[in-house]
Amino acid sequence: MACKRGSARRPLIIAIAQECHLSLALPTVYVCAHKLACRSLMKSEALTRCVGLVAMFLSATCHAALYENTYSSGFTGNGVIPDANVNGWSDTRNLSSIPDVSITSVTVALNISGGYNGDLYAYLSHDGILVPLLNRVGVTSGNPFGYSETGFNITLSSSGANDIHFYNSFSPSFNGNGQVTGTWQPDGRNINPLSTPANFDSASRVNFGAYNGDNPNGNWTLFIADVSGGAESQISSWSLNITAVPEPVNLALGIFAAASLGWGFFKARKKLVPALLRQSARCVNPHTTSQPKQNRGAGRTPSTAGETPTATRRQSVDVARGR
Repeated sequence: MACKRGSARRPLIIAIAQECHLSLALPTVYVCAHKLACRSLMKSEALTRCVGLVAMFLSATCHAALYENTYSSGFTGNGVIPDANVNGWSDTRNLSSIPDVSITSVTVALNISGGYNGDLYAYLSHDGILVPLLNRVGVTSGNPFGYSETGFNITLSSSGANDIHFYNSFSPSFNGNGQVTGTWQPDGRNINPLSTPANFDSASRVNFGAYNGDNPNGNWTLFIADVSGGAESQISSWSLNITAVPEPVNLALGIFAAASLGWGFFKARKKLVPALLRQSARCVNPHTTSQPKQNRGAGRTPSTAGETPTATRRQSVDVARGR
């Protein structure tokens, strides 16, 4: 049976698409779903590709939401970071009731004043994942003490143009308080801040992409330590900005499962329906298929009481006619 363009399937496909804001992808999604429903002879490989395309659009275009969180009060010790103390300072905040459960990006803003920038080690921690924000900026094999500027008023983002660890190599801007400003990549050097300076030259890096796909709900901890003596730093505020989307995989898997089930039924139907028809025929007249075709009727038992076989009737007529 042909599937008409005006069938009842279209509103369902459009409803799914509109739920995930697939305005630009809607024609493609509809055409793809239309083929799934109507092309009964399609190959399983083509079905997989088509469902995959729908899933890709659902994953890429479902609405994203930005959750901004700024903290400037309730700090331990009024936000003062102990000098030359690896135990440092920390601030833990709990996020809850965020309906979008899959992180797509994270940014952190820091407003720190005083001290020496090259002394500071800072990281963000959530769900067992630790991303170094600052790790003794400027420290290299050629500079064991790092940068001597005082303070940061920066945003750290994986999409930043340059690495905060080498900010003096990129003509940085400073505000009136002497703080470094701008948007930078997090330091990301996942090594002990007391490592020898040469280790900072080749250390592997981690960025906020480590949180992608994670649930934003739960505890987020900012940790800062001043690992070398000289002067104290103080944090005035920090911000945690999270972009997240609904989990798209459940809907995508549902579509795939439904399509796969439909394809499996179609393949089974090609064998099952003829078999059922043959079985039905046997039930209606079990004698029609019990013998080879050329022998049907030979020696056949009368099916109705009083019925005379053909050969017997012919003999009776001959006798009546006097043959």
